[in-house]
Amino acid sequence: MDLDRNSFKFLIIVILLISIFIYPPTANADPDPDIILKGSDIMTITGMASYDNLSISDEGTLIVENAYLRINGLIRMSDWARFFIFRSTVELTPPPLNDSTRVVHAIDNSVIKVLDGSNLIFNPQPTPTNISYMLLEDESCFIVKDSTFSGDLPSIINQSIEVASVTAGVYLLSGYASWHMINSYVEGTLSLDGGELTGRWFWCSLHQRSSLTIEDTDIQLTSFSESYTLLKPVSGLVTIKDSKILGGSVDVEVIAQAELVNSTFSSIVEFKDQSNAKVSKCTFQKDVTVGSALSMVEVTYNPETNVEILNSTFERNLKCEANSSTYIEDSNLKSLNVKDNASIKIVRSSIESMTNIRDHSRSEIMDSSLGSMMIDDTASLIFDDNQISTVIFYGTGELEEGGITFLRGTYIKNIVIYPYLLYSIVFENLAVGNVSFYNDINITFQCLNTSIDNLKSMRSGENVSMSFIIVNSTTPNLSALNRNITVNIYHRLEVLVELNGEGLETGVIVEDDIGHEWKRDSISGVISFDLPYKFIHNETESITQNYFVKASFLGFSDTKEVVLTSSKTVIFDWEDTIPPLIFNVSLGPKEWNLGKDITIRAVAIDLDIASISSVALFYRIDEGEWSEVQMFKIGDDTYETMIPKQSESCTMTIYVSSEDMAGNVANTELQRLEIGQQENIVYYGGIIALICAISFMVIRRVMIGRKVKRYARKYEFRRNVKK
Repeated sequence: MDLDRNSFKFLIIVILLISIFIYPPTANADPDPDIILKGSDIMTITGMASYDNLSISDEGTLIVENAYLRINGLIRMSDWARFFIFRSTVELTPPPLNDSTRVVHAIDNSVIKVLDGSNLIFNPQPTPTNISYMLLEDESCFIVKDSTFSGDLPSIINQSIEVASVTAGVYLLSGYASWHMINSYVEGTLSLDGGELTGRWFWCSLHQRSSLTIEDTDIQLTSFSESYTLLKPVSGLVTIKDSKILGGSVDVEVIAQAELVNSTFSSIVEFKDQSNAKVSKCTFQKDVTVGSALSMVEVTYNPETNVEILNSTFERNLKCEANSSTYIEDSNLKSLNVKDNASIKIVRSSIESMTNIRDHSRSEIMDSSLGSMMIDDTASLIFDDNQISTVIFYGTGELEEGGITFLRGTYIKNIVIYPYLLYSIVFENLAVGNVSFYNDINITFQCLNTSIDNLKSMRSGENVSMSFIIVNSTTPNLSALNRNITVNIYHRLEVLVELNGEGLETGVIVEDDIGHEWKRDSISGVISFDLPYKFIHNETESITQNYFVKASFLGFSDTKEVVLTSSKTVIFDWEDTIPPLIFNVSLGPKEWNLGKDITIRAVAIDLDIASISSVALFYRIDEGEWSEVQMFKIGDDTYETMIPKQSESCTMTIYVSSEDMAGNVANTELQRLEIGQQENIVYYGGIIALICAISFMVIRRVMIGRKVKRYARKYEFRRNVKK
């Protein structure tokens, strides 16, 4: 049958499409020429296409939509170039590369976007050295959204010595470049292919303030060894949210920034070398390290690292080391190791097994539960309101004096103290079951509201010295002690000297009944003495002593006897009832002009032991309300203030009031001042004098004029006579 022209065209198109699917291009097919876009060129690729090299510059744009594109060469982008991939598959299969070659190199604000279910596939060839497969520089951007990115790493045949210490990466971002992976799947594999990898080489590396964002994305990183780093922000920013990082290791180092939120890491994670990180609602299935091991630090800057961890789970070991600072809240840990001058604070968290605190580190643990803990005498610990089974203290033999541990509000079933320990431990609001110790220790326990059931010596022998300072606590049970152990027990005596409730600087002397004396001079408020209550030295008997407390201040003195069977507070309360003395109240003249400030002075002294607390002036206008003005000290005991100037004539009534530290008040008698308008004699006298002077000059001139006229008439008369 006959076909019209349109039907014939439609049939031809159908035949061509069927032939494309039946006979797709193969790898052996000749590729099309290079794509070169520049200026404002825009090119759109649909269907199937194959090219060698791709070059886009000067705001050129390439759009790949509903297509299958194969690129067998290199991609170069610069100067605001754009490469958009929509619902397509792009496969990069470059030839073998050398050291200086990049498969994809984008600079100067270039953008690559892989969107809407697209697939970007890298098929790398074996490379002889460590190279960067993709390099983004100068604020360029790579976006993978709702798509799949399959980025296998090229097999490393051998790594040259020259690049062994270079921080590189198969995907390298530098100079504020950014890579965004959103709701996608990313896969990468590293294999050696029989070669050797000797240097710092990574799957993705960030430099010079570049950024990597991973959100709602799974990243599968596979390596021949989990010790090699596959994701590394160096002086950049990495953000991982609602994602999974599987395999390899994640390193955050060298002033890098990291934010990890609601993600799972089945990889090794390290935060080190001046990096900063915030972690929230994450799960770590392998070891996590905060800070570098000191032996690995080969740089001159201070490798301080700061990490904040909230609501997270650590299924393996968390290690904090090398000057790092870590804050953990509402998290669960398997085990914890703090060392090398690191510091850590843990709040409302749990540590399942062992916590090891050592090597000059500093730790604070609050409202948490722990399995067991070891701490050496170089470390310091604050342990507040926790639950723990066993605490082990051990000496390193490095220090003449060790750290201080504060244990508060905690129940500890067992405390074990190993030899060579020089330590001070503070127990507060604490219940302890057993304290077991070995020989060669020198330790001080300070017990505040604490009970210790039993002290146990694990070995017989000498060289054991132990001191207890007891404050509102029971004396430990000493029945299990060895007879060769020296234990000194002290109870705390607090002396409070008061003057009507206000603390005074005073001198206090405490004497016992066998001639010992303890003295404190010029100390305000509560004064503490740790006084021996029992001495036990190679014997089990105890000696109870009586003490005499003497306090004195400016003629006041008293002595009180104390039997110190437990902590005591002795109060000396002396009362000052004499008010201050006020005199020499200077009011100036009895009458003051309007519009002029009024200055008042007075002298105030205290006649007893309390000092002056305040001096004030009270005044009222006529029969009005009283007003108060504070007076300020301007000399030894002289106080001064100023009353604001008045605009109308009035009668002002005043008095001065002073109060001392004991609350005694003194007031002066009422005095009155007249405020009004006075004639200024000098002013009006000057005006009168001026008027008189002008009048005198006028009168004198008139008289002189008359005299001149008289002489003129007389002269004219004589002249006429002569004629």
